[in-house]
Formats: sequence, structure tokens, C-alpha cells
Amino acid sequence: MIPVTLYMFANLGLGLLIPNYLESVAHTTSFLAGFSLLPGTLIGAVLSPLFGSLYDKIGSTKLLFIGNGIFAAILLCMALITHEMNFVTITLSYIVFTIGRSMAFSTSMTASVDGIPVSLQSDANAILQGTQMFMGAVGTTVVALFGSDQRGIEAGLQNFFWVLFVISILIFIMFVFRNEKNKKSEV
Repeated sequence: MIPVTLYMFANLGLGLLIPNYLESVAHTTSFLAGFSLLPGTLIGAVLSPLFGSLYDKIGSTKLLFIGNGIFAAILLCMALITHEMNFVTITLSYIVFTIGRSMAFSTSMTASVDGIPVSLQSDANAILQGTQMFMGAVGTTVVALFGSDQRGIEAGLQNFFWVLFVISILIFIMFVFRNEKNKKSEV
């Protein structure tokens, strides 16, 4: 459940900060700033059923690690090149970000309720949805603080990329512990 909420934190946070960065720093129009998120969002939505199908075929472990690996790698890249980012690089980076996040997010959602008795799954889903809403609110609040960085929105965006990269490492650690726990329970 914790990775699910952290992915929502990242998604809503970047959804707020990226358009502001594009308007303030890259001097794009508000239309293009908002549009920069659309290709990634559409690709993530189209790929979600594929990730569900892959989950059914290969299980959660590989999808969690691959998805979070893509998520972590693109966050590291974006943190390192923030000062050179423009509309095109942000749009392309956000596509890769969304692919990794969607793969890991949807798999985490399913894995969170997998193994819970059917009679309790609706309660588990309600808890997941509630915590997502909470972390989305926290994400937009935290991003507002990063966006108001005295050194400028560019520095705030770069710092937020670094925070998300650290979060991606923490998520890897959670997945490793989950994987080890699952191996022990199989024995």
C-alpha cells in the first residue's frame, strides 16, 4: 500500500510542478504546458490493461522491479538535466516516467489486495483509494513548497526530482523486503 500512495504523491506532484515550470522557465504557453502531460497520461492509460495481462502471466515481482526501475532511472535523468529541459524533453521524459509509474502503480494496487479474502477486498480497495487521495493532497502541498523555492521554480523542480528519486530507492527496498517475505512464506 505504501508504494501505491508514494506513486500517487509523485504523479500529482509532477502534474502540478511541470506545467508551472514550462510556463515560468521555458516560457511556453499555458496550452503547451498542460499538453506536455497528455501524451504520457494517454500512453499510461493505454498500457494499463497490458500491465494487468502481464501481471496475470508473470506475476507481480518482475513488473514491480522493472516499473520502479524505469521510474527511478527517468527521475535520476530528469534531476541531472533539469537546467536543460524544454517542452520536448519534458514531454518525452514524462512519457517514460508514466510508463514506469503506471507499470509499478497498477501492479502494486493489484498486489496489495491479492491474497486478501474476497469478503475484505472492497474494504482494502477503499483504504487504498482513501490513502491515494490523502497522498495526492500531500503531494500537491509539498510541490507548492518546492515551487516557491527562493532560488526559483527550476531549482524547486530539480529538488523535487531528487526527492522522488530517493523515494524510488525506498520503494525498491520495500519491494526487496516483500520479495524476501514471499520467498520465506513459500518455503
